[in-house]
Amino acid sequence: MNKNERLLQIITLLKANRGAVRAEDIAQQMRCSVRTIYRDMQSLSAAGMYIEGEAGVGFTLRGENYLPPLMFNNEEMLAILIGSKMVQAFTDPKLAQSAQFAEQKIRAILPERLKQQCENLPYRIPVTENQATIRQTHGQVRQACEMQTKLQILYRNEKDQLSQRIVWPLGIMGLTGKWVLVGWCELRGDYRNFRFDRIEDIQNTSDSFTPTKAISLDHYYRVVLGIQ
Repeated sequence: MNKNERLLQIITLLKANRGAVRAEDIAQQMRCSVRTIYRDMQSLSAAGMYIEGEAGVGFTLRGENYLPPLMFNNEEMLAILIGSKMVQAFTDPKLAQSAQFAEQKIRAILPERLKQQCENLPYRIPVTENQATIRQTHGQVRQACEMQTKLQILYRNEKDQLSQRIVWPLGIMGLTGKWVLVGWCELRGDYRNFRFDRIEDIQNTSDSFTPTKAISLDHYYRVVLGIQ
């Protein structure tokens, strides 16, 4: 039985018992050492499982926080790590930190073979200082999208002309290496795309908005872009 299989069995065992289960009893069923069970409990906790208990008393799993263990093949793990590195490099600092923490939790329960592959990842996605302003903009835009609050932006278009806009932030798109805010522009009365690197100033407002069937990210994708 490999580590991932054992972690799955441990969670199943903890879920099946209403009371605490001793490490010695788990080890006996798993046919491994008690020390291995203690290490497994640490791995599960690091992966986000809410395990309560201690040595000599027993362990319980809080059911409302149950998460299934993760098992990946080589390419699935590669895809996840590349995605994590891109989030860390290209999105706002808060989301980047969350991606880093998530990656650490995933690494904690990987078998040694996949851990070694992670160390030899051929992709390098550096975080550069010249992206700091755009990453800050990213954070403001993301928060406004989530909270559905209007943004006031000073935008420089491709003709180097500045204009002040009130925008309903509907979503964020990544296009040809550039982040783009998809929004409903009150000045134009229509959808507009605003590249992050052309936003000269951005301010949150206290005004909220409510997407409609005719003004929404889904509508933009379906009607404007023709993507179902």
